[in-house]
Amino acid sequence: MRRPGKITNLTIIFLALAGLFNLISFAFDQQVVQQEDKLREINRQLNSDRSEIETLIFGLNTLEDLGFDVHNSTDSFYEDLEYQTRAGHIFNSKTSEYVIGDKFSKSQRKFLKELYKSQLFKLREYSNKKIDDVHKIFVNTFAAGTIHDLLNEKSEFKRIKESKKIKISEDIFDGYNFDQEPTAAKDDKNYEIYKKFYDKLSEFSSLNADLQDLNAILRPIYVKKYTDYVLYLEFYSKRKNIKNFFILFSIVCQIMGLTFLLLLFRNILKDNIKK
Repeated sequence: MRRPGKITNLTIIFLALAGLFNLISFAFDQQVVQQEDKLREINRQLNSDRSEIETLIFGLNTLEDLGFDVHNSTDSFYEDLEYQTRAGHIFNSKTSEYVIGDKFSKSQRKFLKELYKSQLFKLREYSNKKIDDVHKIFVNTFAAGTIHDLLNEKSEFKRIKESKKIKISEDIFDGYNFDQEPTAAKDDKNYEIYKKFYDKLSEFSSLNADLQDLNAILRPIYVKKYTDYVLYLEFYSKRKNIKNFFILFSIVCQIMGLTFLLLLFRNILKDNIKK
C-alpha cells in the first residue's frame, strides 16, 4: 500500500497565498459592485441635473427671444402708427386739397386716403396678433415645470401671463375723423384715439422689461446649477476611476491566486515524482 505524501511547508505557503489572493480578489469584486451601485445613483442625479440645466437654457433663450421680439415689433408699430395717422390726416378728403394741392388728382387722393385708413386697421390686427403670439408662447412654455415653479409668484410673471388683456379693442377707431372737415373737437378726438392706441403699444413694450427681469432672476440659478453639475461630474469621474482601480486590483489578485495555485500543483507533482 502506497503511503500518502508528506505536506511540505512550501505547499502550505502556496495554498495559503492562493487562498489569500482569491479572498482579496473577492473583496475587490464586492467593492466594484458597491461602486457600481453608487455610480448608478450619481448617474441618475447627473441626468436629472442635466435635464434641469437644459430646461433653464431653453427658458433663458425663450425669454430673450420674446424680449427681442417685443422690443422690435413695438418699435415698428410706433413708427407705423405715427406714419399712418399723419398720412391719414394729410389725405383726408376735406383737407388734402389745401395740404397737397394739385400734386395728386382727386381719385389718387381718395385711393391714398382709403389705403392709409386700411393700414391703420391692419396695424391694429398686427399688433393684436403679436400680443397674442407672445402671450401664447410664454404661457405654453412656462405652464408647468421647473421654471414655472421658480417664477410663478413673481409680479413680472403674472403681468406677462395676463398680457392678453393688452389687446387693442376692435372699435378703437370708432369716432375717428377720416373724412370730415377738421375741427378742434375732432382733432382732440383723433388724438385721444391715437393716444389710446399708443398707450396700448407702450403697455405691450413694457413686457420687454418684465421678460428681462425674469431672465435676470433665472440666470444666477442656471450658473449655480451648471457649476454644481460640473463639480458633481468631476466627482462621478473620480468614483469611476476608483471602480476601475478596484477592477484592476481584483484582476491582479486573481492572476496572483492562479499563479500560486499553479505553483502549488507544480510543487505537489514534483514531490510525488521524487517519491
